[in-house]
Amino acid sequence: MILDQTQIAAIIKDNPGNKRIVDGRNYSKKMRRHIYGEGMDTYFESITGFERDSLKELRVKYSKSNKDLFSRLGRPLDKVFTARGGSVYYNLSEETEKRARLISQDIKDGYSVRKWVESFWKPHMLDDPFGIIFLEIASRQEAIRLKKQGKSFVYPTYKQITCIYDYLPKGNRLEWIVFEVGADEKKAAGIDEKTTIYRIVDDAFDYWVEVKDDVVTVLPNHTYPNYFGEVPGMVNSDFLNPQYEYCFLSFYDEIIELAEQFLLKGSIKVTHDFMHGFPKYSEFAGNCNVCKGIGRLDGEICKSCNGSGKSAMVRVSDIKLLEWPSKEDAVILPNQVGGYVEPSVTFHEIATSDLQALEDSMAVTLWGTQSRLRTQGMSMGSDGAAKTATEVMDEIKPQADRLVPVSEMAELRHKFILDFVIKLQIAQSYGGSSVNYGRRYMLEGPDAIWLKYSDARTKGAPQNILDTLLNEYNEANYQSDPVGLAIAKKMMYVEPFVHYSASVLKGLSPDEKDYKAKLYFSEWLATQNESSLLSQTVDQLKQLLYAFVEAKKIPEAEPLAA
Repeated sequence: MILDQTQIAAIIKDNPGNKRIVDGRNYSKKMRRHIYGEGMDTYFESITGFERDSLKELRVKYSKSNKDLFSRLGRPLDKVFTARGGSVYYNLSEETEKRARLISQDIKDGYSVRKWVESFWKPHMLDDPFGIIFLEIASRQEAIRLKKQGKSFVYPTYKQITCIYDYLPKGNRLEWIVFEVGADEKKAAGIDEKTTIYRIVDDAFDYWVEVKDDVVTVLPNHTYPNYFGEVPGMVNSDFLNPQYEYCFLSFYDEIIELAEQFLLKGSIKVTHDFMHGFPKYSEFAGNCNVCKGIGRLDGEICKSCNGSGKSAMVRVSDIKLLEWPSKEDAVILPNQVGGYVEPSVTFHEIATSDLQALEDSMAVTLWGTQSRLRTQGMSMGSDGAAKTATEVMDEIKPQADRLVPVSEMAELRHKFILDFVIKLQIAQSYGGSSVNYGRRYMLEGPDAIWLKYSDARTKGAPQNILDTLLNEYNEANYQSDPVGLAIAKKMMYVEPFVHYSASVLKGLSPDEKDYKAKLYFSEWLATQNESSLLSQTVDQLKQLLYAFVEAKKIPEAEPLAA
């Protein structure tokens, strides 16, 4: 959309999307309170009829934010960027693709496009869904320097909703956008900081306009062509509230009411812990040695006992002397003179249980599974028993389903950035890239996948199914070890009959060389170093294996006892 002078003036004066912007700012403020703990000091209100001001101050001062809660709940989102099976097709000639790959590896400050999407878009999709990704072009001198270095002079930025005056969405893209120009930008441009300046971007131009006495004036010295040919902005979220037009939502939107309850109940528990969580000491006290139990001395309050008339043991060196009881007195032993009154654990147990139930409700709402499901190591049930492969899959599937739309959003924003960069720097008539982040999210632990693989092998599953499962096991087992993963995948093709044990293979009457290679494979592998396994091809490694076992003999079976 290309705006004329009249439309620009109307947008600035009428601010047609003001409600959307205000709602977006308030929404972001709420999300940031839960995700980062911002604004906690002004959030809590007194619980009318139940709380005095001093208790409210205690609750506000020591209450814990929901930051750790949302960190736990959001952990599966990391899998979007570690999923297996993804690819990027540039749809360019070999030479231009090399340039595009080089540029995409350092799109801004050393971040690749994918890493930028993970580091900047992902958190703000959660805390600021009304904010946008906006592409900028470096200054002329900076662009020349970057181009000489083979780097991108077009780079993505995150524009938070608090710096946006108005915009008109069209899907997740924009027809036009208006930014509030900050004091630093005005100062750098030599404009009085008190002057009201807005930046407007449409499909044709990038303007600065000044507002003075209700008159909107376009500043010609700050008007530039929009080299992108369209507004280079994309809204952070594709999740929409169906009740309102273009009301963008966070991935966490469905659990915010539960999070508010979690915050409130947690703050009440903190107050209770301070007031009733400490054991109370009490003792039978004798008369004060100074005032003899009167509480006053020479007409004034006794300084030794503060007027109580009693003597308390307050120092480690204090001792209490007990008189021998007479025949008529009940015997009071020294360990019965004083002691601690332990606080009741009932409320603590109820409060802790309530908080765990709320966290489980949020996890089920968000992911379809309870909180703290173990995805590394052996998957366990609440009773400590190992879960079957089917039970694990039943719990993993809802998580994977929830991750798919996030992957789709990430792919769209990766493609959005990459396509604009290539159009401006490499090929103006560029048709666009194809970006896929993969859908194998590696939510299962390696031992859960091994159970599936073992079960499939026992039941005689086809070779291609076993290959897939073994690949999945290796990817899960070596998730943070790319070198180990590369070796494990290569060994699948070096080891003969990889899906059979040596004992099973022997019953199939294989060729003697193959059987010996299978039998002594582990022994041969232990003699190889990492660099050798990585640098040599599968055929070369096979030759080394068969040469190693050539002189080996097959162990003879021991004769059965008579």
